[in-house]
Amino acid sequence: MDGSEDRQRRCNLVFYGFEDAADETWAKSEKRIIDLCSAKLEISLQERDVERAHPIGRFHQDKHRPIIVQFNHFKDRERVLTNAKKLKGHYLQHK
Repeated sequence: MDGSEDRQRRCNLVFYGFEDAADETWAKSEKRIIDLCSAKLEISLQERDVERAHPIGRFHQDKHRPIIVQFNHFKDRERVLTNAKKLKGHYLQHK
């Protein structure tokens, strides 16, 4: 991985533990993440703070896909990661 790829990925987090749906869209994924951060982590995020959020892989009826989120600012990603201990039933991984 070269330096530019590494810099681009440093704003990413992967969220696990969300219920999945066949009709999951990037907009729904983005809203789920913003709502989770507000309700569970007490972090106020706006749509402009999230570059992209989408499920990884194909939908399977009995499985939950992780959601990868790219934040626009590294500081937002760090705030979320620092407060991740408040989550119950969900967990994060930095990618």
